[in-house]
Amino acid sequence: MSEVAAETPVAETETETETPEVQPEAEPEEKVVEEKPIADDAEPEEPENLRKIFAGGLNRDTTDEKFKEFFSQFGNITDAVVIKDQGNISRGFGFVTFQKVSEADACIARKKEGGHELDGKTIEVKRAIPREFQEPSQHEKSQRIYLGKVKEGITEENVKEYFEANYPCKVENVDLIKNKEGEEPKLRGFGFVSFDDMDAVDKIIIERNHVIGGIQVFAKKAEPKGGSGGGRGGGYG
Repeated sequence: MSEVAAETPVAETETETETPEVQPEAEPEEKVVEEKPIADDAEPEEPENLRKIFAGGLNRDTTDEKFKEFFSQFGNITDAVVIKDQGNISRGFGFVTFQKVSEADACIARKKEGGHELDGKTIEVKRAIPREFQEPSQHEKSQRIYLGKVKEGITEENVKEYFEANYPCKVENVDLIKNKEGEEPKLRGFGFVSFDDMDAVDKIIIERNHVIGGIQVFAKKAEPKGGSGGGRGGGYG
């Protein structure tokens, strides 16, 4: 009789250990998945070279604050500075970087609608040419560009249509250089384009690479014959 009594407690403990099969732990996963959409607000930043302008002919008394306030009428500014010498005296020019290319475009376009006047002086505004453009000619005013990597399939009409459709300008002349007379007329790989607007030229050469008729070409300011970049570097007569 004592043997039977000893066996009953064992069966009871076994049934108790098997009951805790409760598994409500799947909930936390939902929280991790929900947080993705926040990144959608961030827009890719546009190239700084196209958002930055040069302002020259400033009144020597114009402060950084007044300089920034004046240009903020055209859009949001990420940086604005009047360049000063070692004695903290204005050198008469400065730089403004807008948040968007369209804001820099609007600022430059004002030149055709009366220009810019600050602290009693009419100031010169144009796109800032990046320092990496090492050839001096690229920092000069010009209405003519050199077009390189021109291949068969591009026509002078293609070039005219492309620039007039994408920039606020009129194309005055397109000259895609071909072989000399007596030879089969083939493109020699470069040409020249003249515009009615220097500001359009600045934007075109800063962007540098352009796709015309499905072919990628590059643009730089053309140099007069006798300049440091004659021949294939872009000299013209």
